[in-house]
Amino acid sequence: MKKIIGASVALLALTSCGAPTVENPADALQKNQSALIENVEKLQKLTPTQAKSVGTMALEVEAKEGKANADFAYDFQANQETYETAGNLTMKMNLEASDPIMAAMNMSGDMSLDIITLKDKVLFKLNSLNIDGADENPQLAMVTAMTAPFQNNWYFLNNIAENPIMSIQQELLTKQKEVVSLMKKHTILEHVATNENADFYDYDVKLNEDNVVNFMKDIESLGQTEENTDSLLTQEEIDDMKLSIANFNTEVKANIKIDKSNLEYFTLSFTHIDGWVTIENSKKSFNVVMNDTQEKWRVSILWTKSKTQFDAMITVEQESEDKIIELINGSMSIKTNGENSEMTLAMTVKDEYTDEELKINFTLNDTTTAEDVTIEEPSDAKNFEEVIGQMMWGMMGAPIQMESDYNEDDYMDIEMTEWNIHMSSDDMELNMENGNMEITTPDMDLKMIDGNIEMNSEDINISING
Repeated sequence: MKKIIGASVALLALTSCGAPTVENPADALQKNQSALIENVEKLQKLTPTQAKSVGTMALEVEAKEGKANADFAYDFQANQETYETAGNLTMKMNLEASDPIMAAMNMSGDMSLDIITLKDKVLFKLNSLNIDGADENPQLAMVTAMTAPFQNNWYFLNNIAENPIMSIQQELLTKQKEVVSLMKKHTILEHVATNENADFYDYDVKLNEDNVVNFMKDIESLGQTEENTDSLLTQEEIDDMKLSIANFNTEVKANIKIDKSNLEYFTLSFTHIDGWVTIENSKKSFNVVMNDTQEKWRVSILWTKSKTQFDAMITVEQESEDKIIELINGSMSIKTNGENSEMTLAMTVKDEYTDEELKINFTLNDTTTAEDVTIEEPSDAKNFEEVIGQMMWGMMGAPIQMESDYNEDDYMDIEMTEWNIHMSSDDMELNMENGNMEITTPDMDLKMIDGNIEMNSEDINISING
């Protein structure tokens, strides 16, 4: 069954419409596959290469234990060719527990975060984090205190490829148009037999072994760079891939029916001893149904479509003790005119053992317009992993023999003796000695000494005796 689903997902991205004239089965399959790819290319042309996106999102989650909601707002600019983005994200959130015992953890607050994504790193700056009730709740106060030193400073996380596969994936992110074009080059389905059918080109098909391998070779070549020219597709890898495809073709029977009056519409099905998958594309709908006869579950995604709107019904059912349990029931709607987009999602997820329900609601409103993009990397950004690593070493009592890459010109000075640590920078000073800790920043002083907590700032003064 997993093999069916895996192939279905791949073919879903590669199989659709065609042209009105068909010379032979191979021609029909090639044109059928190409048409959806051409539609994707049209969609890519509608998306500006450089654009500004402004929008809002709202998320609500409710269960027996309580409910949570969050409202997001974003203002981002993006360059699709370089796969770079920059902008601001704000969030307001509220958590409310139903159990009175857990009510002490109820919280609300807001946050503002600047984000820059580059090909090889992600940069972020926490502008603000405000938690209501932090002056009364020591746990919330601790969160506020621990994040305060990081506010208004740029940090980065490296996204450098650690192996050839990651390097290829990163390069392909900037060549999505070329990837889509490659999908038109290799016909994934291969004709096996023709069935008599007055209304459809009715073919038994299989995966085309050579075309799948050649597609993977082309993808690899597209993802290679001057720094990374090594081929991952060794002959052994290629032989394994061909063997997997051959086994799939033996175990799974596939059939496609293409509408003779309009090659855009088709029904593609896979049948295995453990279940089946059907993908159907018609003028007004696009449906995917998966049925596992062993685990006795069924997934159904039914789309209705128009020029500017798509609506879907999503259900997951499982048979248990001679009854059908609806594990997931949801609906989704997407509306767009190319510039303004709206999305809504409503879903109920049920626990098959307790019948408890989780309700999820999500909405999005977005406006995207073409705009020249200039993204600059902050020159004063600090390596977040190194900063956290220094702090963790201190908490664990790093021995004095610990090696360090830092020198006197670096942004942070560190002194370590056994079980003690002193860290200082322009924005923060941290002292840990014999299990006690003191943090000093321009805006706040935090002391944790002998189980007692004391925090002082311009707006907050808290003292908690252990």
